[in-house]
Amino acid sequence: MKYIAHLKDDEIVRRYPMEKDTYSIGRSKDNDLVFDHPKVSRNHAKIFKQNGHYVIQDLNSTNYVFVNGVRIKQKQLEPQDKIQISSDIHLLYGEDTGPDPRTNTVVDLHRHFIHKDDLLRLKKVTQSILSLNNLDQILLNILKEGLGLIGAERGFIVMTDGKDQILWKYATMYRIDKEKAEQGEGDISHSILKEAQAQKQTIVRHNGHAPEGSSNPADSMMSLKIYSAMCAPLLLRERVIGLFYADAKQLMNNFTEVDQFLFDYLADQAAIAIVNAKRYADVQSENKRLQTELEAINQAQKSLEERHQQLLKKTGAFEASPLMGKLDKLPPSPTPISHTYSSGGVVLNSLGEVLVVNQQGTSWSLPKGRIEVGEEPAVTAQREIFEESGIAYLRLIRPLSSYQRTALDEKGEEDLHEVKTIYMYLYSTDQAELKPQAPENPEARWVALEEVEKLLTHPKDVKYFQSILPELKILREKSQAQPQKTE
Repeated sequence: MKYIAHLKDDEIVRRYPMEKDTYSIGRSKDNDLVFDHPKVSRNHAKIFKQNGHYVIQDLNSTNYVFVNGVRIKQKQLEPQDKIQISSDIHLLYGEDTGPDPRTNTVVDLHRHFIHKDDLLRLKKVTQSILSLNNLDQILLNILKEGLGLIGAERGFIVMTDGKDQILWKYATMYRIDKEKAEQGEGDISHSILKEAQAQKQTIVRHNGHAPEGSSNPADSMMSLKIYSAMCAPLLLRERVIGLFYADAKQLMNNFTEVDQFLFDYLADQAAIAIVNAKRYADVQSENKRLQTELEAINQAQKSLEERHQQLLKKTGAFEASPLMGKLDKLPPSPTPISHTYSSGGVVLNSLGEVLVVNQQGTSWSLPKGRIEVGEEPAVTAQREIFEESGIAYLRLIRPLSSYQRTALDEKGEEDLHEVKTIYMYLYSTDQAELKPQAPENPEARWVALEEVEKLLTHPKDVKYFQSILPELKILREKSQAQPQKTE
């Protein structure tokens, strides 16, 4: 039997047997497959039978449909095809040759079922991140909602430093004594914290009856009367920035796979909140530093003018200085510095050349553009590459590191009042013809690796390209060493 499976971290969390000729997918409740997620359109896509095969079609969705990493408008599905409905919903199309999956027991189905009320609570947590400015309050909301969703009684969210040390003084606690935890005396499972931090994945433990003298971690849980414990790392580009811990001490409550799924989701939300708060604090700190420097410059200028006038009076050559009367009219602060976010890509063709695009006829850069509200950086990158070069078929190799630089104005000169954070992705393509779609990008070129930095306008673009050039050369050598595949 053919089926569509819902994936989480490449693990199947729910299967939908395919018995009809047509299936609709979207956020609206009248769809066959409903995914109540803000990045899923109301009517996102449909799957229908055509000549005995199932075909998937994008219904002009906001965040598109991808099959095996490639954006599609319509495609015939093959077994083991991976379907991406926005960046957060991953599906698998398959064909079962074994027993009918409908023979699963009620217990099995319950373990993979997320109640509508739980989804609404997740939505509430996500909205709180957007509406609240206080990081402590955001983390407390995530903590309380997380404990309620999985049936836990106690928990905390705690930061870690760059040396994998837990910063207990920055912990958000619920029903756990912070001072005792910091002294290593708290009635929590410290071993599960270390394991989650070391393995960079969620760890779940249940209180078992370990043999006498065993070194099993469950022994300490038994002595602490903890029946279930779970800990998820808060990750930022594979670096652990914090830990999310929960346990059930009084109730005989073993956490399920669904509990872990919900817990992982909230851990991701906590990591996002922490990162956004840090970015906001950095921007505020930089603005404050610039304001302080400006005030010091204005004060120094005023002092110099006063000394100049005093010297003129002493020498009897006093004349009104042209600066007199103007100091009070100086603006109190410069034009505010805005911080924007963009996304783009490094695109390689079959010859190992790199795509470089022109803006306004005055500057050259790698293709990129501003991230729209609610849009994923990966989606922005593919959209901007198409608009600036006409390339519609891309294969994602991997995400690259981000970097910051000032913007360029229409004359190709630096605009010091706008700072960009640019997220980049590495792609390859077999499409050689370049046809820019946007009027503000009049030209696109394929440029040899060794010539790219000579063409780039912004110094920070040059420095960034130099940092990834060794990897690009290796990819080019591997591509040239392998015979070209024919479709």
